[in-house]
Amino acid sequence: MSPAATTAQLTDDRGMYRLYGIPPGQYIVSASIGGVLSADLPGYVRSFFPNTAVPAQAQFVPIGRSQDVAGIDVVLVHARTFRIVGHILDAAGQPTTGGMITLIPSSRSSSVTNVPAGARLRPDGAFEFPNVAAGQYVIQIYRGRTNTGEGEFAALPVAVSDRDVTDLTIRMSAGSTIAGRFTFEASDPSKRPAASAIEFSPLPVDLDVSPANNFAIADIGSDWTFRMTGINGPRRLQVVRTPPGWALKEIRAAGIDVTDRPIAFGAANQSRSDIEVVLTDRLSELTGTVTDDDGRAIAGASVIVFTTSRDRWYPASRFLGITSATEGTYTIAGMPTGSYYAAAVARPPADGADAWQDPAYLASLIPRASSVTIAAGERRALNLKLSAR
Repeated sequence: MSPAATTAQLTDDRGMYRLYGIPPGQYIVSASIGGVLSADLPGYVRSFFPNTAVPAQAQFVPIGRSQDVAGIDVVLVHARTFRIVGHILDAAGQPTTGGMITLIPSSRSSSVTNVPAGARLRPDGAFEFPNVAAGQYVIQIYRGRTNTGEGEFAALPVAVSDRDVTDLTIRMSAGSTIAGRFTFEASDPSKRPAASAIEFSPLPVDLDVSPANNFAIADIGSDWTFRMTGINGPRRLQVVRTPPGWALKEIRAAGIDVTDRPIAFGAANQSRSDIEVVLTDRLSELTGTVTDDDGRAIAGASVIVFTTSRDRWYPASRFLGITSATEGTYTIAGMPTGSYYAAAVARPPADGADAWQDPAYLASLIPRASSVTIAAGERRALNLKLSAR
């Protein structure tokens, strides 16, 4: 399932709607009524195509490239609904209405969607979510976002069962600070990459207690130092993007290797000013050919390389890589030391740019994958076959 690259649209006076600019993939279509702007029609819960209020029973809608899909009619389901009511306090403990407040299904619930709902806000910091169906949710509030700072944030789990949830008080946190510097291990000590080509972020591990799409990006100074503020929840420090010819070697905290490890943030005493991000130009490289059953080179295939350690199959993991085979040959550089599977596929899943990272999809590749061990700075050759059988 892919998140649609579009905003929600209002229906017209005939109940018609049109969503456009949606990338190819499979989608769940939902509709709701009586949200933030209106409570004139209470008792209608968010409903999913074609006719259900249970997200797990929703029917996927496939959308191809340049394809118009019609007839996706959603029947609104009438059910008992409830209110969630409370007050917002800022990090200093004062009532506030600044920022954004959303209600999202908990990742620990049976929901297969993450459609957020907004709240009504009053000047005294009071908020209300109307027309909420029974279920497990998380209220998230954040304000003051900057490029390098996530601002103040709060997350509160809420269970709605058979009555309104009232008298909640949610106080935001100023979060923790992450600071440090980049260092380099290069064949030429004077060699340095362009700082603008590096993207370093604290990626959320638990989306219930961290802003899902609001994480900071380090602003790297001319002296290679960086600082990020307002960090809440467990995070995995990741170099999301590296310049060509460079790869992450290690991330250290007070000299201790914390690469790929979740780190707790949120309180002032959980701040870190001792982060060292080490980049290297001594890259591993895996190359080879992709051929069919008759030994003929296949152009345009994709090669997916993924670690044999399933606990590292998480989004944006540096232990997952994908590349295209050009004229039947491929090269993938910068994979960390470890044991891997490598598989050639005619095309990756069309459910979104990162759908190939789905653990279920990676597991399905294992029976036809080849195994390879990659060491730091090593160049390996591995020829792959894309079988039509």
